[in-house]
Amino acid sequence: MSVDHSIKAIQKQILIGKLREQRDKKRRARRMYKPKYPKMLEAQYVKLILGYVAKMRTMAEDIISPQLSGIVSQAGFRQDAWNDTVNDVIESLKLSFGKELPDFSVYATDIGQKTSGWNNKEWQKVMKSVMQVEFYQNEPWLLGLVDSFVKQNTNLITELTSKTESDIHGVIDRGVIAGKRHETIMKEILSGTDLQKGVFQKVETRARLIARDQVAKLNGNLMRLRQTNLGITQYIWRTSLDERVRPTHAALEGEKFSWDNSPDVGHPGEDYQCRCTAEPDFQELLNTNEEEE
Repeated sequence: MSVDHSIKAIQKQILIGKLREQRDKKRRARRMYKPKYPKMLEAQYVKLILGYVAKMRTMAEDIISPQLSGIVSQAGFRQDAWNDTVNDVIESLKLSFGKELPDFSVYATDIGQKTSGWNNKEWQKVMKSVMQVEFYQNEPWLLGLVDSFVKQNTNLITELTSKTESDIHGVIDRGVIAGKRHETIMKEILSGTDLQKGVFQKVETRARLIARDQVAKLNGNLMRLRQTNLGITQYIWRTSLDERVRPTHAALEGEKFSWDNSPDVGHPGEDYQCRCTAEPDFQELLNTNEEEE
């Protein structure tokens, strides 16, 4: 038996012993603390990513705007040359993004660690409300989970940056071919028109979705691992109880589920931008252990 497995087994037995002690003394059951979703960290991550996008937008404007008028004029005289100029401008934009944009892994590491810390504090509040004492839990998996979060988020922003470059290129190409004024093309890149959203409007929307979804997924994974590593097999679904809760999730409020068998929408945090939480079912842990004995 490994050291980690032995520690896990000991922790589980300590928890079960405390649960039995409270039951045998017939204490009035204290209301268990219900873990909260890290709304402030989600908002902080949205702000960080939007700040990153704002830097991209400024750089794009500084590089493209001074040359766009010449590209449009060039297309009117030599239709075989303007495309090369556009390619050069986009290449310059890529180089600028690569050199001047901050290392996004630093942002992701900060949010990953803060989300882990938040989730741990919420978990400790749950455990203290049940056991009335502090409870130490060995978590050898934690570092790997946060590292995975950092890599995933860095990749997502790298993909977002690459798509932004591609979309800008497409807007310029289509605009020049359609004979649009350079002012109109630039507007379609930066702010959009009455007919369609601009490139950076779409990027900002995508950035918000990434921030909200990734914090939710990390928080959900932390809940799942902290519970299942103690032998907790079931949980009660809890929503954020606000206007953002989708009907399919609101219908699950108060329902009990097994960590081995998720509902159709997945476990809390798995569905896209899901801010629901899993309230651990300690009674099921106690009952299961007594049946095994």
